[in-house]
Amino acid sequence: MERRVVTFAVVTRAFVTLLALSTSAIVTPYDSSSHLQAGGSPLAALSNWDGVYYSHIALHGYDFEHFHAFFPLYPLLARWLSKLIPLEASAAVLLSGWFISNASFVLAALFLYRLGCVVLRDEVVARRAAYLFCVAPSSIFMSAIYSESLMCLLSFSGMYLLAKHAQTPESSRSFSSLMLCALLFGAASATRSNGILLSCTFVFSMLETCCH
Repeated sequence: MERRVVTFAVVTRAFVTLLALSTSAIVTPYDSSSHLQAGGSPLAALSNWDGVYYSHIALHGYDFEHFHAFFPLYPLLARWLSKLIPLEASAAVLLSGWFISNASFVLAALFLYRLGCVVLRDEVVARRAAYLFCVAPSSIFMSAIYSESLMCLLSFSGMYLLAKHAQTPESSRSFSSLMLCALLFGAASATRSNGILLSCTFVFSMLETCCH
């Protein structure tokens, strides 16, 4: 069943990307700043609005104060990955950002399915939840140069580890899974500001486990 979820997620990402690129070729984007920065790269269609800031930070760092609204993990990963791509810097950053977003989305769908199986104990409902996640109307942002997909991956995977830990018999629990969960939630906090709220999930789960 996991293979079905992964396959469905990959297909939807390919469809959304092709739809965005083809639409951009036909209709002139309202926000043209991404095309000016990207030097004519086709992936500029996926770096509008907030994507302009993320790609700029990946290329040049935090030049201006208002850039600090965009947290550093996603652009840092895009910068590091772009160094492995033999293209002009701006095109390499766009390609690496697109890859990170879409790979993160596929893995996020997988961990959402796993989380549903653990929490709901119903494989069918968990699979439907993952499918609905893939076809949400706002999923264009999950394939764009945005940090949403990475945030979902870090959140869902951390929640999955936390749920597995809570349901594991006390004699078999591993402290390493809690440490990994904390690292994932910490990385989520470095991706988007609302990631700090995941600490509440961690604390609540620990209190619930102790009370039982």
